[in-house]
Amino acid sequence: MDVPWYQLLSAAVALAAGVVITWLVVRSQQRKILIQSSVSALQVPALLQWELSTLKGRASRIPQLESALAASVEALNAANERKAMLEADVQRLQELERARASAAVGLVTSSRMTPALRERVGRLGAELTADRAALAAIAIRFK
Repeated sequence: MDVPWYQLLSAAVALAAGVVITWLVVRSQQRKILIQSSVSALQVPALLQWELSTLKGRASRIPQLESALAASVEALNAANERKAMLEADVQRLQELERARASAAVGLVTSSRMTPALRERVGRLGAELTADRAALAAIAIRFK
């Protein structure tokens, strides 16, 4: 292996330069990562503090939400009671409608019978008047 000494020296210098450049690049990357880690570490307490304040704000609304829920449940119960009353009224309306229909049929039947009944009442009234007159005549005869 006959390699001239200047080529070996060039290779050694190039290798040393590569090592130095690699070390500088790696060192720079390490610094960036360290700085980012430091920033992240500083942000964690602030982030946790923000989340804690958000959760405290939400927790402070719990009594208000519970009272709103209770009012809503009460309103719902009242609405359900009103609905039950209305449904009972609907059932009653159906019964009343049947009674009205029956009364309407009775009215029509009565209306049809009215002229015949008037005629009969008139005839019976005339017979009664005639019978009274006859009875009065008989009573006068026997007196």
